[in-house]
Amino acid sequence: VEKFTVGFDQLKEYAKQFTKEFASRITGVEEAVIDQMVDMIEEAGDQICSWPGTGLEHQRNGVSNSRITSLIDCLVGAVDQKGGMLLTENHKRNDLTLNDEFVRELEPIGRSKYPIIDYFKRESHTLMLMDTILTGKYEGRDYPFKGLIMTAADPMFTEANTSKTKKALSSLELFVVKDVMMTETAKLAHYIIPAASNFERDELYFNGIEQSCYLAAKCIDSGLQTEYEFYKGLADRLGAGEYFPWKDEKELINYIMEPSGYDYDYLKEHPSGVRACPVRYKKHEERLARGEKPFPTPTGKIELCSTVLEKFGYKGIPTIDDLPDYIKEPDPEYPWPCTTGARKVYYFHGRYRNIPQIKKAHPHAEVEIHEEDAESLGLKEGDLVNVTSKQGRITLPVKIMQRGTFAKGAFQITHGFADANANLLTDDTDRCPISGFPALKCVNVKIEKA
Repeated sequence: VEKFTVGFDQLKEYAKQFTKEFASRITGVEEAVIDQMVDMIEEAGDQICSWPGTGLEHQRNGVSNSRITSLIDCLVGAVDQKGGMLLTENHKRNDLTLNDEFVRELEPIGRSKYPIIDYFKRESHTLMLMDTILTGKYEGRDYPFKGLIMTAADPMFTEANTSKTKKALSSLELFVVKDVMMTETAKLAHYIIPAASNFERDELYFNGIEQSCYLAAKCIDSGLQTEYEFYKGLADRLGAGEYFPWKDEKELINYIMEPSGYDYDYLKEHPSGVRACPVRYKKHEERLARGEKPFPTPTGKIELCSTVLEKFGYKGIPTIDDLPDYIKEPDPEYPWPCTTGARKVYYFHGRYRNIPQIKKAHPHAEVEIHEEDAESLGLKEGDLVNVTSKQGRITLPVKIMQRGTFAKGAFQITHGFADANANLLTDDTDRCPISGFPALKCVNVKIEKA
């Protein structure tokens, strides 16, 4: 901690309030289970690796949730250790972003409110985009957003507040969707362009854990445009062809891989992948011994107190700034917390729902309920219920979960079903103040028999 971190004293002082009683009350996790978790971490030592994932990101405290999960690993020394959090060394490659070359005349939507997203990802904020489309305004200024070309996305299933998303996308003067199947979003488009699947195009994959690169080479020529060909064609016609100088994807892949020393032909001859280097551990100690920064942060250390967040006016340490409503201010009209988006192995967002065998295996949406909660509500397996939030209502059958497989006191609805779209319930304004991610994993609802 002393050698490789900054901010330990601030984090330690803030953490004093997190007694087991306090943590149990705000999380619903029993104190005995908290003790068990602490014992497991202590026993594992530096042999643990926690993965925050989107479940923790899609909360009001999403960034802090994810940070503290990773920082626990750091505090016990499970950084770049065997069995711990690996800091990977993958192939060197050329960047494809246009951030340095392209001058943006308009401020990217969301930069002023969520500058961290622009700082790290150079991305706009899609939830604020829907408001901008509908109002023609951004931050009080005229910002007419008239057209959108979309590939590989289905916001009708993935965006919070589907009703607003549909209204916004339907109001565009030009809406083009390029996809491999007829999604709910594509149904709103003026033009639908069939996309090449992964079998009909060349695609690079980089595996961080294996520190390897793979080429999934095209094996079917159906005559469909790849994404690169599509956007290059548009760029050439719009006078921006200089940003797309490669004639095809083979040239593009060669450009990307140039610093690595490998090219398209070599990767194609080695379909099992090419490893950048063997996995090594404790590389931060090697860098420190050479007089270099141990970690790629402004201070060169693990920032328990983030200098980047402080630079943008946020608290440097991860904090709980806003508890969910069902804890902070319970609403008797909407007394149940509902989480959305648990993955089902058959589907990925809106994909594969047109395949009869998969549709038969999981044909419709369900609201998953703990067996004791179902009993208290007088509900049986398969009962149709209305689940209602302040944003909307959906009707779907009950799925009773066995004890030990599901948390008592909450519901779960998987997204991606057109017959009962979970994001008709979610609130696009209930967001993490740092990332702007919506609280998809916690929305207050009521449930009634249909």
